[in-house]
Amino acid sequence: MRLVQQAGFLYALIVSALSLQSTPTASEAARASAAQANLPFYTVCLADINTNMPAYSSYMVDNNMQLPQAVANYYFHAVTLASTADLEADIASSFPFTEFQTFITQFPWYNSLKQKASVSTVYLPQDFMTSSTATSDQEATVTAETTTGQTVSTTDHSTTKNEAFSINPSFFVPILALFGALLA
Repeated sequence: MRLVQQAGFLYALIVSALSLQSTPTASEAARASAAQANLPFYTVCLADINTNMPAYSSYMVDNNMQLPQAVANYYFHAVTLASTADLEADIASSFPFTEFQTFITQFPWYNSLKQKASVSTVYLPQDFMTSSTATSDQEATVTAETTTGQTVSTTDHSTTKNEAFSINPSFFVPILALFGALLA
């Protein structure tokens, strides 16, 4: 009987760990939603910066502005991306949303950039965060309307609030060896 309980415990542990590893956190889902909603704006913005770099530079010098380091780092990262890279996924994973929004809104042509991109709002990931409680687990639902009027909704079911928690599959090798020895 004890052997069956140990095997059941091991199975539950592995299933739980694998589900935690493959489920995106609410934060990741919110970043993905913000990337999707903002992609038209970012595309217009990057093209405008590349085309009108002297105007941006002049305005920054005249107004004692500095390019935030996180934005500069992302820009240098973005220019090295392959043409086949998934820009939306890259933005979701590493774009400095807040720093960029704080920076770009200072330019007097910010609203015209939004018009060119056909967007009325540039979103931050936290704009997509809402939460509700479902049974005993925490459920976070990320919802927003994109610029095309589509609704983006992502639900994250997790039993922990530790969004940084990650499990490496190699962690299970010693556990499986230990339980294998116990079962033998």
